Amino acid sequence: MKLGRYRLDSGGRRWTSRIRIAVVVSVTVVFLLQVALDAARSRHLIRSGSAAGASHPSATLIDKSSELQRERKAWIQKLVDTEVFSTVRLSNGIAEVHALQAFHDRSFAEQQEAVAVVYAYYFDGSRPEDHVCVLEAATQVEIGRYTIADGLKPASLTVAALASRR
Repeated sequence: MKLGRYRLDSGGRRWTSRIRIAVVVSVTVVFLLQVALDAARSRHLIRSGSAAGASHPSATLIDKSSELQRERKAWIQKLVDTEVFSTVRLSNGIAEVHALQAFHDRSFAEQQEAVAVVYAYYFDGSRPEDHVCVLEAATQVEIGRYTIADGLKPASLTVAALASRR
């Protein structure tokens, strides 16, 4: 039996293809908005302080206010909870992140933003030698490095370099 756009059968209402499409589009829009909001939020957490217009990258100081630090810590915890990183820590003055598969599944821009938030949490941008070391969680091999001057750079992994790290 047909009633308007719905068909009734012994199992109840059946959705028409138009309703299915509307649901899929709605879910997709919500998902894309969440991704955009997350990206905007991470850019906010990376933002610099008063020296943002300085000509030399090392002169750029990162805003280390307690509010932004709390937000950065929450963002880093979200990255750990969503299994982007298994561990984020400061070891001997070097920040380390241990990347999981979800990190590799992200675009390069998303990877850079995630590591930049870690940098902003641990460092203020005043020392060019400060960096975040990105390690493969399973092998502990360095797969990248983030500095304030260069951003995220993949590590050059040659056979000799891999052999010397074992």
